[in-house]
Amino acid sequence: MNTALVALLLLATIVHEAMGVQRAGGDTDLAELKAEVIALKGKKSAICGLQQWSSQNNEGTIIYTTVYEEVEEANSRLDKDTGVYTAGVDGVYKISVSGIAEVWPYDQGVRVNLAGAGNTAEDASFINSSVICQSYKNANGLDGCDGDGGYILDTAAATRYVTLDANQQISLWKNSGDFSSIKFCVSLYDDMSVDGSKKIPKKEITALERNYLKSAICGYQPFQKPGTIKYKTVHNEVEEANSVLDKDTGVYTAGVDGVFEISVSGNSYVDKLHGDLKVNLVGDGNSKKEFVRSYNSNEYPIWETSAASRYVTLTAGQELSIEQSGGGYFFQVKFCVTLYKVTPANVVDEALSVPTKGLAELQAEITALQSTNLKSVICGYLGSQKNAGTIKFTTVQEEVEELNSVLDKDSGVYTAGVSGVYEISVSAYADLQRGDEVKVALEGVLDSWEVVLIRSQNFGGGDFIDTCSATRYVTLTADQQFSLQKSGGGSLNEVKFCVTLYKEIATCVPDKKIAKHKKIHCKSWKNLGWCTTGKYIEFMKMNCDTTCNCTLD
Repeated sequence: MNTALVALLLLATIVHEAMGVQRAGGDTDLAELKAEVIALKGKKSAICGLQQWSSQNNEGTIIYTTVYEEVEEANSRLDKDTGVYTAGVDGVYKISVSGIAEVWPYDQGVRVNLAGAGNTAEDASFINSSVICQSYKNANGLDGCDGDGGYILDTAAATRYVTLDANQQISLWKNSGDFSSIKFCVSLYDDMSVDGSKKIPKKEITALERNYLKSAICGYQPFQKPGTIKYKTVHNEVEEANSVLDKDTGVYTAGVDGVFEISVSGNSYVDKLHGDLKVNLVGDGNSKKEFVRSYNSNEYPIWETSAASRYVTLTAGQELSIEQSGGGYFFQVKFCVTLYKVTPANVVDEALSVPTKGLAELQAEITALQSTNLKSVICGYLGSQKNAGTIKFTTVQEEVEELNSVLDKDSGVYTAGVSGVYEISVSAYADLQRGDEVKVALEGVLDSWEVVLIRSQNFGGGDFIDTCSATRYVTLTADQQFSLQKSGGGSLNEVKFCVTLYKEIATCVPDKKIAKHKKIHCKSWKNLGWCTTGKYIEFMKMNCDTTCNCTLD
C-alpha cells in the first residue's frame, strides 16, 4: 500500500469518526471506507506504442516496434506484435494518436480508425488526410492534379476519451496510405474497478472527495458548417462535477472551479485556391483562441487531419464553445473537456469546520495527504517562429503548479520538479510554401526518430497551412530538462506547448539502520502488519518507511 493510500485511509477514518458520520447500514464500516479510499485514489496506467513506418501496402492493424509502459498499475497491456491494447480495469481511458501522413495526388490518402471501442463510424475515425483530384482544368490546362507533381506531409493527430470494460480490447486500423512516426498512447483517467461510476449524490460528497472528482465529456459532430459547433451526440464518459455539454447549443458549462484540459480534433476539408478554415475557442476569458487553421492555395482540394489541445482555468458556471469560420468544412469533430484538478487547493479545509478532539492531528494528516497528490500543468505560448532553433515563448501560464516545475519562457527549457510520468503535448500550425518542411523535436529526452513530434512538408503546387499536433508520455527525473527544437523552413504559428504531471514516482531512500539491532528486519515486520497496526506504527514510520510505503512500480 503506497503512502498516499495509507494517508487517505487514515484521514477518511478520522474524518468519519470525528464528524460522527454514519452510513445507512449503521456504524462506519472500515472495509467500506477502505474500498471508498481506493476508489478515490485509483490506479494509474500510461502506455505508448511507437511505430516508425507503416507503408501504403500494410492495410490492417497497426503494430509497434517499441512499447513504453511509463506507469502501469492496472494490468493493462499493449502487445507490440499484434497492436492490441487490453484494458486492465473498468474505467475511462484517454486515447491519443499522432503521426505523419504522406499524401499524394490520386492516392487514397491515409485513414486510421479506432477498432474495438464499440463506437459509430464517425466516432471511430481518427486520421483522414488526402488530396482530392477532381475533373477540372487547372492553370496548366491539365485535368485534376496532373502537372502539380507534388505531395504533402501532414502531421495528423486526434484525441478522445472512451469507457472500457476490464479485458476489453482496442487497436488502430489503417485502411490506406503511408503513415510514419506513429505514437499511440492510452492512459487511465478514471479507475472504476472498485465502485463503478462513483456517482455520489451531491449532498453526500465530502470536502475530501471533491478533491478527487472526475469529469470527461466529449461531443461528436460528423459534419460542420461555419458557426458554433453543435453536436450530434454527447458522451458523458464520467461526470461527477455537474459539468454539462449541451449538444443543441454546443456550449460547455464548468461545474466546479478548476483546471480543465480542452482537446479538439477533426478532418478539415479545404477547397482549392485559397480555402481557409479556422476553429476558435470562445469563452475562456481571453480573446478568440485559434485551435485549428488549414489553408490551401493549391489547385486541388485537401483533406487534413487537424487537432490541438490546451489547459484553461475555469470558474464554476463559466461557459465555452468552439466555432468554425472561413471556407471549407470540418468533419468528424471530436471536442473533449476533462477536469484535471479542482481548485482552490485547500477545499479539504471545509472538513475542519466542526471542532473536535484531535484537530491538529487531522490537519497534519491532511497536509501529508496533499503532499502526495501534487499537480502540475504548465503551458507556453508563442505567436510565430520562422528561424530554426529552440522554441521560446512569449507567455507561460502555470495553470496549477505544486511541485517546483518550471518552464523558462526566455530559454524555452522545461525543468521537472519531481521524478514522474509526464504528458507532453504540442500543437501549432505550419505555414508552408512549395518545398518547405517544418520539424519539431524534443531535445533532452529520448533518442533517434522517437524525438520527432511534428513534421510537415509541402511539395504541392501552392501554399499550404497544416494544423500540427502530437501527444506522448515520458518519464523524467527531478531536475531533468528538455526543450522543443524547430528545424526546416516555413513558419510555425500559434504554438501551444503543455507539460502535465500524470503520476509522481516515489524516490525511495534506504531504511535506517538501527544501532541496537545488528540486522534490520523491516520486511518481516511489515509482513506482521506493524506498518499499519499495533504499537509499533511510529517505530516503523521512523525506521522502515521505505519498506512500508515506498515502491518503484
